[in-house]
Amino acid sequence: MPVVSGGYLLKEILDYILVEERIDTFFAILAWAAPLAGILLGAFVGLFKKPAVHQALRGFIFGLGGTVIFFLWKLFLVIVNHYGIDSVKGLLINLLIFTVTGIVLGLGWRWANRHPLIGGNNR
Repeated sequence: MPVVSGGYLLKEILDYILVEERIDTFFAILAWAAPLAGILLGAFVGLFKKPAVHQALRGFIFGLGGTVIFFLWKLFLVIVNHYGIDSVKGLLINLLIFTVTGIVLGLGWRWANRHPLIGGNNR
């Protein structure tokens, strides 16, 4: 094990982790695993807070966030590869895309929680 001096160990760890192929693999797994985990966790919550099907559906919708993250990562890479990592134009495009995506997802989650099939109309 290397001696920790001046952040050498941290740099080695980050150099190992922050490789584009590893991040791609992680987000690809997340894109598939998060919705499945959401269904399972939602069904588990449904055991205590009925109806279980509605909770599983909420979990699935929440888990789709992993899939959205995967697609945002791929879109980010396309923009960075086109404009460069230090481009202001690329940064602004990414900022706009991520902001609009966050707003749309937030409004969608709010709507879903008020929908009778998913969250009930008790809010």
